[in-house]
Amino acid sequence: MTLTLTKSERRWGLPYFALQMLVIPFLVANICVLMGITSETAMNLICFYINAALAVWIFRELLAASFRNAARSWKDTLLTAVEGFCLYWVLNVAATALILLIEPEFGNVNDAQVGAMLKESPLLMTVAVIFAAPLAEECLFRGWLFTGLSKRSLPRAYAVTCAVFSAVHVVGYIGLYDFRTLALCFVQYLAPSFALCWACRKNDSLCAPLLMHMFINSIACLLTR
Repeated sequence: MTLTLTKSERRWGLPYFALQMLVIPFLVANICVLMGITSETAMNLICFYINAALAVWIFRELLAASFRNAARSWKDTLLTAVEGFCLYWVLNVAATALILLIEPEFGNVNDAQVGAMLKESPLLMTVAVIFAAPLAEECLFRGWLFTGLSKRSLPRAYAVTCAVFSAVHVVGYIGLYDFRTLALCFVQYLAPSFALCWACRKNDSLCAPLLMHMFINSIACLLTR
């Protein structure tokens, strides 16, 4: 991969991760309470858009380089996105089949929460899920984490990025659901993360995984209606 992080992006990656996971949700929740806003959906929407805005600002040079790389051959970018989605689909079918053998009544807890928020605020939540969330997550996981680690060890880059991506999607439910359910959710998220990393490396940009991520989330939004 020729895609690289600037010194500023490498330096701000970890603080941004901490802000996204801990600081921003805490501040938004407290400010909303002070303002009399009690809707969890509203709080999550604010977090989605703040995270996306910060990601664009912090990783603006990485995004610019990604668009330049993708623009050199936009057909290859689209083809990689399609191939990556097919890879995701195969891996997801296999993972889901295995999970259902272990737990026939399994349901992804994060998908259920997102589905509930989509019903409460269809338009704003749809925009957040399809555009804001993928933008923030691709900058952080495929941009900062995978791209940075791949310079030293590609297998480690895949392993760490997939593990962290999966963990982020279930850690907020610790204490609310049993360990078995959360472990199965963790396994299910390994499939999209691996496919997104593969697309990032093949396309040498964030554009292909970003398109994939948006399309995957678009399907999820349609299925919840």
